[in-house]
Amino acid sequence: MTSDSGGMHINYFAPYFNHLHFQPSDKDIEVFDNIKKLTRKLGGRNITDLVHLDLTKPELGLIQDRKSHLPQFSVSIFFR
Repeated sequence: MTSDSGGMHINYFAPYFNHLHFQPSDKDIEVFDNIKKLTRKLGGRNITDLVHLDLTKPELGLIQDRKSHLPQFSVSIFFR
């Protein structure tokens, strides 16, 4: 994903699920500014601050074998 396209998914879906809170995350911090800009422009009231998340970092305990296929898009939903 390039920095000019970051934030499109979350800013599209968030208004349809206004009873949920969305917290975007990405490996590439270069997309953060664009996600923030789109969120402000589109009024994403249920979108919280971004989190830098790199699934390839061994300290997360997610990757056992570097040759494994990594997800390109992931969604985590937490209910209270």
